[in-house]
Amino acid sequence: MEDVFDPELREEHRNLTARVTVYVMNLTIMVLALPVGLVLALVLTYVINLRSFGWTLALDLQPGPFVQAFAVAILAALVGR
Repeated sequence: MEDVFDPELREEHRNLTARVTVYVMNLTIMVLALPVGLVLALVLTYVINLRSFGWTLALDLQPGPFVQAFAVAILAALVGR
């Protein structure tokens, strides 16, 4: 990948490279954050609660909140500069 701060790059190319880099980083974080959060919720619900308190909760996973979180993350990535 090219160095964004290279003085030889034209301003348009530097801005495009920086934007693409930020979009790729945002997409990578979005793709990794949802499964990691899901695994963390499962561990907290079924392992930590059970060991600490002797009981657990039923974890009801609906696709709606995951789709909504993904849409908000995409919107934030596109709007924020």
